[in-house]
Amino acid sequence: MNRKVAPDLLADPDTSATVLHAILLAEYGDELYGDVDTEPMDPIELWSNVREDFGVTIPDENENKINALMLALSSDAFFEDPLAFVSICRSLLSGDLGDLVEGLIDDIDITIPEMLWGMLEVDLNRDDEPQFSRGVQKVIDWNISQEAADNEELDEDEVLPYYDDVVEKEKARLLHDLRILEVPAEALREAKLQPLIPEELI
Repeated sequence: MNRKVAPDLLADPDTSATVLHAILLAEYGDELYGDVDTEPMDPIELWSNVREDFGVTIPDENENKINALMLALSSDAFFEDPLAFVSICRSLLSGDLGDLVEGLIDDIDITIPEMLWGMLEVDLNRDDEPQFSRGVQKVIDWNISQEAADNEELDEDEVLPYYDDVVEKEKARLLHDLRILEVPAEALREAKLQPLIPEELI
């Protein structure tokens, strides 16, 4: 890790959860998630250490992004619990984890970019690929059908740029930040950043 650029990335609310996660793993290694003999690092302790070790104030958005990603990596809630899926997707794109913290959510509406970005970031950071539960798949299908219905009067050229603009900009930013962090080129080549637009919307 290029430690010179890490503080700026940690302090920037636009930094992706994947980049934040890469910094934390490089700095704290196995301590972050613990093992059979040690507990995972407590979130309060983690962010206290980050502030001390990097000398920066971490925005709430970044704390929420990494907390959401770590929940998706340390459990199967993202794949099994519709509420967790929606909240994690929202948080990974916007940094808003409020609904998940409260344990409540007022609806299952998420934008397609939120859904695509959440799925992409979780996929980038997990070695396995669990199947979505029936409940989560229903949320995915419902949001896709709603978006498709809303856009049924539009031509393909009018619909696709909306997803491209959001997701492609996020992907470009993610790759840029990983490069300046000096993540090995081989790891970047292996990153699964393929297009994720559902066929139903094309």
